[in-house]
Amino acid sequence: MRDIFKQFIDYLKSRGFSEHTVKAYSKDLEEFFDYIKNKKIKNIKEINLNHIREHFYILNNTDLTNRSMARKFSSIRSFFKFCKKQYIIEKNPAKALRTPRIPKSLPRFLYQEELGDMLALVENKQDRAMMELLYSAGIRVSEMVNLDIADVDIISSIIKVKGKGRKERIVPVGSFAITAIREYFKEREKQGTFRNEFPLFLNRDKKRIDPRSVRYKIYYWCRKIGKDKLISPHWLRHSFATHLLEAGADLRSVQELLGHSSLSTTQLYTHLTRKKLKEVYDKAHPRA
Repeated sequence: MRDIFKQFIDYLKSRGFSEHTVKAYSKDLEEFFDYIKNKKIKNIKEINLNHIREHFYILNNTDLTNRSMARKFSSIRSFFKFCKKQYIIEKNPAKALRTPRIPKSLPRFLYQEELGDMLALVENKQDRAMMELLYSAGIRVSEMVNLDIADVDIISSIIKVKGKGRKERIVPVGSFAITAIREYFKEREKQGTFRNEFPLFLNRDKKRIDPRSVRYKIYYWCRKIGKDKLISPHWLRHSFATHLLEAGADLRSVQELLGHSSLSTTQLYTHLTRKKLKEVYDKAHPRA
């Protein structure tokens, strides 16, 4: 079964799943295989739905969150779906497995004034370019760190992004971000690291920066404006979508810009704009 497990992990990587997702799925499946080993099962074809349900019954007695449990469901369902597709098994024992419903929380974002205050403080040219780009294009941090210099078209103010499942999309970039990137490129030229095939953003070792480093940098600059909360790069993506909708952008356009496959995912942001409108109404209407 270990060989099949490795095939599945290689498949996830080939499909463009993020490193974080691959690690999470690996951990979930390692737990499941430990359970299967304890049941003295050696052949994957012997696994049935009752084994999977018993595994989750055991997990249900731990302190796992609903979100973590749902991910474990997804990991195992994806694994057996892969095995069925590869003709490793005849029947998918996880097909009838139902993922638990997770209450959707509203995306967290920064107000325009907060973003302006934070960006005004950023002196490091790479940090400034990264943060302006995350907010201006609304891309995921995993998408940004995988960009190469060749993916940025300064003249046309667009970038070519590879999203989930290696789906490519063209995303417009605003003038503030383009200006920040131009300044950053001048610095890269001086360093001798400005070539099309080079990563867009680098770490101290002149290698591709990783998402964790980007998160740390954003947290650092948020602390500078007095925000003690742990601000993630995704907050900039949420801010991008929220501010567009507040300014009158239609939902379909925002969906395409974000690279969402489902409109229902994008609709979460309408709750934020409604909340903002209610706040304005309560403050401004004389009989609110």
